[in-house]
Amino acid sequence: MLSLRHINKNLSMYPLLFPDDQVLIRKGKEVAVDDLVVFRSKGKYICHRVIYLNKDEGYLVTKGDANKKSDGKIKLSEVLGTVKKVKRNGRLINLKHVYFSESLLYLSEISLVLDRLQQLGLNYVFLKGLPIYLFFEGHVPQRIYFDVDILIKENDKLKIHKILVALGYRPVKTKLFNKETLDFTQINYHKEIGNFSVVIDVHLQAAVGFTKSAKLNRLLPDLRDYSRHLFSQTTLFVQDNKEFSILNQEECVFYLLLHIFHHNFKGYQRYELLSYIVKHYSVNWGKIKELAITYRFRKIIYISTRFLQKYYHVSVPNGFFPGLDISPIAKLLSNLILNFTRIFDDDDRNVARLKRFFLVFIYSDLAFFRKLGVIFRLLIN
Repeated sequence: MLSLRHINKNLSMYPLLFPDDQVLIRKGKEVAVDDLVVFRSKGKYICHRVIYLNKDEGYLVTKGDANKKSDGKIKLSEVLGTVKKVKRNGRLINLKHVYFSESLLYLSEISLVLDRLQQLGLNYVFLKGLPIYLFFEGHVPQRIYFDVDILIKENDKLKIHKILVALGYRPVKTKLFNKETLDFTQINYHKEIGNFSVVIDVHLQAAVGFTKSAKLNRLLPDLRDYSRHLFSQTTLFVQDNKEFSILNQEECVFYLLLHIFHHNFKGYQRYELLSYIVKHYSVNWGKIKELAITYRFRKIIYISTRFLQKYYHVSVPNGFFPGLDISPIAKLLSNLILNFTRIFDDDDRNVARLKRFFLVFIYSDLAFFRKLGVIFRLLIN
C-alpha cells in the first residue's frame, strides 16, 4: 500500500477528494469502470476516475469528476494502482462508505418528494437517476450521483414547485445562451446538504431535444404525445417500503437511447447503464423498433444504438437496423459523427446547445422542407 499527499492540487475530483487529501494506493493493474486510479502524466501523479475500459486493446480513459475533458487514453501499464481510501485531517475515509452515504442521502430526499407526490395523487415517472440504477443493477453506484429526473404533467408544475420549495430546494432560472427563457420543459431544483448538492430535474416533457426552449422542439415530432405515452408504461420499484414509478424495461432502454442523443452522445454513465441492461436482461429489440417508428424517432435511435455498439459492443438483432429504414445519406452522416464525436469529453454549454441544434435538424424524422419552415418561422418571430 502506497501513500501520496497533494496528488490532485486542484479541484478536479471535488467534492469527493480535496487538494490536501492523502490517497492510499493499492498497487496493481486490476481496475474497473468507476474505480479511482493513480497514473503518472507529464511528470506528476494524477488520481482520476476510470470512465472507460478496453482490456482487449490494453487502455482505459480517465476523467476528474469535476472536469469537462477526459485525460484521454491511458495504457494499463501506466496505472500505479487503485484508490479505495483517503486520509483527511488525520481521519481515514473509505470511499465506498462515501458513495453509500451519498446514495442514502439521495434516496431519502427522493422519498420525501415521493411521499408528497403520492399524498396529492400526482402522476409522475422517474426517467433516470438512482431508482433506475438500483432497479437494474441492484447495488449502490460506486461514484457520486448528480441528479434525478422526474416527469410530471404540465398542469402539476406549480404543485411540485411548492413541494420542492417547502423541502428546501431552490429553482434555478432557466437560461438559453445566457438569456432567461419562459417556454422551458425542464426546471432544475437544487439543495445543498453538507459538501453535496442534491439536484432534482422536473420534466414537463421527455428530454429528447431542447429543455430550455419548447419552440426549438418543433423541429422534432410532437414530444407531448410521446410524453403522455410514458405515464402508461411504468413498473413499480420497491425500495425500503417505498414504491417508485419507473419506466418498464423496453421503454427505459428506448428513453435512455433518446437521452444519449439529447446529450450529444456524451456521458459514460448513460452508456454504462444502457450497456448493463442490454447485456444482462432480455431486451425486446422488436419493441424498440416499433416505438422508434410509432413516435418517429427512427434516425435518433439508429445513431444512438450505433454509438452503444461501437464503444460497448452490445448485440443487436440482424433485422433491427434494416427495420428502421434509414436513408443512405443519414447513414453516411452517422458514420462521420461516429468517427468525430469524443463521447468522453463534455462541451461548454453554449457549444453543446449549438451542436444539439445541428443534431436535431439532421436526425429529426420530419420532412426536410418542414424543418426549414420551422426555422424560418422561428427567425421571423
